[in-house]
Amino acid sequence: MSHKERLDVFVSSTSYDLPEHRKAIVDALLSLNLQPRGMEYWAVTGDDPVQLCKRQVSEADAFIGIYAHRYGWCPVDFGGKSITELEYDWAGSVSYNGKSIPRFCFVIDALHPITIDMVEQDKKTELEAFKKRISAEHQIGFFKSVNDLKAQVIHALAEWSNDRRKAEKKAADATKQGQTSGTNKSREPKYFQLKAKKIDTGSALIDIIMGSDAHQTTHDDLQNDAEVELVGGFLQNITDYSDIWNDIDPINRTRAQLELQREIEDLASNGFLVYGCQNREIHRYGIGDNTQTISLNVQYIFVLRQSNPRVLRNSQIEAAMGFESQAFLGAFAPFLIYLKEY
Repeated sequence: MSHKERLDVFVSSTSYDLPEHRKAIVDALLSLNLQPRGMEYWAVTGDDPVQLCKRQVSEADAFIGIYAHRYGWCPVDFGGKSITELEYDWAGSVSYNGKSIPRFCFVIDALHPITIDMVEQDKKTELEAFKKRISAEHQIGFFKSVNDLKAQVIHALAEWSNDRRKAEKKAADATKQGQTSGTNKSREPKYFQLKAKKIDTGSALIDIIMGSDAHQTTHDDLQNDAEVELVGGFLQNITDYSDIWNDIDPINRTRAQLELQREIEDLASNGFLVYGCQNREIHRYGIGDNTQTISLNVQYIFVLRQSNPRVLRNSQIEAAMGFESQAFLGAFAPFLIYLKEY
């Protein structure tokens, strides 16, 4: 995974019995400037729910598992495993800098009050085997209440996020030191490439919006007032959400994802595709000897017609700029943006 301004944490649990616990964890993560990933943040899509869930886990920087007295839904063709156990397994295969991402696991304590509907009677054997497996593979926390769970999550995730950010800063400083060492013989511009991916969901678009300090939007020439309203309104919404995202509560964040999802679908039905990416960049400002630099997360959003050749790979341009060509498959593959850097 590349450096991100806000780290993503996937929250895994059964939902029917632990809604207050999940809300407490979301509040804890937001207080640490961490971005929760979970069912509360998913827009309504036609995607297969298991594959959607797997993709969300694969994009996370850390994993939290909360386990009580329910084993959960078992999708077909997965060996009888529940979705919560599958999420735990998927997280074990996600890595950052060659190391598996952390899996923080918390199990309900015997002293925690429960109601009869919190207990799943017909899957006790599977649940106990899963808990035994987790206990053998991790140092787990036992929570006696919602507030106790929240406190444990804050303690564990604060230490991890601080260590992660320190390591990233150290790596960035080392890279910067290597780039600035020696004599600077030339001020000739260099080019770097960004890969803009096709955005199909509101959640994928929010991933680009989150943590951005600046935004750049581009669209194809528009042919009538209806297209101006459609495309212009969409890009205005992105700008607005970029400015206020950190102040939006979890419920309205979910509504925002759903709103953007519908707008992406409206664009698609009118022949437009949405592409985007986010990039950490060093920008210069000022005049003459007063020039200074600032590090920014810049989001790039493109609204292009399906007929626009930019959505197809241009190997001739790449060759002219000295980049190696890579084959992207599909009618609307990712395309490269070439930016000048001095």
